[in-house]
Amino acid sequence: MLYFMSEGHISSSKEAYFRISSYFSRWKIEESYKFMKQQFGIEKCLVRRFESLRTLLGMVSFCWNVLSQIESDVMISKLLEDMAKKREIRQ
Repeated sequence: MLYFMSEGHISSSKEAYFRISSYFSRWKIEESYKFMKQQFGIEKCLVRRFESLRTLLGMVSFCWNVLSQIESDVMISKLLEDMAKKREIRQ
C-alpha cells in the first residue's frame, strides 16, 4: 500500500495523478544524483563556482550514459573486457 501526503487540497484525480507522477520523476532525479555522488566520487571534488559544479555534473552524467550504453551492447562490452585483460597481462 502506498500513501501520498500532499500540501493543500487535491480537487480532481487529474491533479492527484500530476502530483504523484511529478513526485516520482523528482525521486528518479534524486536517486541518480545519489548514485553519481557515491559511485563516481563527486563528493571528493571541491569546486568554488556553480558553473564548475554544473560542468562536473554534466561530465559525470555523460560518462554514466556512455557506460550504460557500453554495458547494454554485448559486442562492445566483450571488446573492452578483452582489452582490459590484455592490459593486465602487460603490467
